[in-house]
Amino acid sequence: MTFPVRTATGDTELRAADHLFEVAFGRLTSDVVRSFVRTLLEPDSVIVADDAGRPVGTALDFPMSMTVPGGGGHRTREVGVRAVTGIAVAPTHRRRGILRAMMTTLLTRADPVATPLAALTATEGGIYGRFGFGVATVGEQLSVDRRFATFHRGLPDPGGVVTLPFDSDEVRAALPEIYTRWQRSTPGAQPRPRSLWELEFTDPEEFRRGRSEKFLFLHDDGYALFRRSSDRTTAHVVELVAVTETARLALWHALCGLDLVETIEIVTAPGDPAPLYFEDQRLTKTTGRYDEGWLRILDVARALEARTYGRDGRVVIEVKDEFFGVGGTFALTVGGGEATCVPTTATADLRLPIDTLGALYLGGRSAVQFARAGRLDARTPQMLHHFDAAMRGDVMPQLGWHF
Repeated sequence: MTFPVRTATGDTELRAADHLFEVAFGRLTSDVVRSFVRTLLEPDSVIVADDAGRPVGTALDFPMSMTVPGGGGHRTREVGVRAVTGIAVAPTHRRRGILRAMMTTLLTRADPVATPLAALTATEGGIYGRFGFGVATVGEQLSVDRRFATFHRGLPDPGGVVTLPFDSDEVRAALPEIYTRWQRSTPGAQPRPRSLWELEFTDPEEFRRGRSEKFLFLHDDGYALFRRSSDRTTAHVVELVAVTETARLALWHALCGLDLVETIEIVTAPGDPAPLYFEDQRLTKTTGRYDEGWLRILDVARALEARTYGRDGRVVIEVKDEFFGVGGTFALTVGGGEATCVPTTATADLRLPIDTLGALYLGGRSAVQFARAGRLDARTPQMLHHFDAAMRGDVMPQLGWHF
């Protein structure tokens, strides 16, 4: 039995799609969050799988952009992305091909010229690789025992941090400007729409998860937003954005000065320098590792030409795409960090599935590691290491906001 996929139309169908999502994820959507989501959508963004006039599957997409790497001293760039989210299938209709049909619809209607990439964030980690999505940004949760945290003697407090009410006019002006500077230099980060800032400043109760309202440390080149646990002994850092390393260090000094706090928890990018700030590095523990942003290449040549690279040269890549069929063999030639990518009949130097290419695209993951895991084949070790060095970015990628 097949279930036709079509665009949801009218308030009644949109509300039915919302309800299906709420049932699947076990939580109600507040009016303030629903209003925010509506600001992102186009008229045909929401799709449903239909069973006799009743939605049994839903998904949506919307356009955004994302920063991609600049290698070899080049500036980062922004590339158009189709953001995929709001995916749910009715519990009564699982394993009937509905998700596959909806994903096919979303990817087919995307314009690969304007948006050569698709992106999503996943509730479950074992679903989206089959559709060609790879994990391109990773988050690590750090836990710091603040009670005994002493900064290395060579790292005095740079200062410049103030604390202000989170919803003050000064903060409302400062945070978007700082975030935009950080986003433009950080692969994986997306521009944050004004409607999202308004939602952040509203700070709905459902976002707090039993913790306090948001508190803020502000620096000219960064900010840290945090909540306290109900017993006030843990500071949960919601977001730490630092345009400069000086700002990052100053914000950490401020966090470690919080009275009554025993533990600081933060999710950050792998390779964050924070553990090296302290005399006793055992006080900082990695307590979790999470997939954040998943990328799917919609047009291999356009996507590879859209970013820059850290090493010049030529490599022939065979990309396998069993789901959407945009793979093939391509010659990637880099000169001065800039790339051209064209189809070719030459023998491949590298062979990899399209989800692996998506995982490597933002420059934060290792081609060598994927080869060791059997998810990339290289003709020679030298070519593998050359490709790895070319793909790596100067800045570890981070997802700017969850969607």
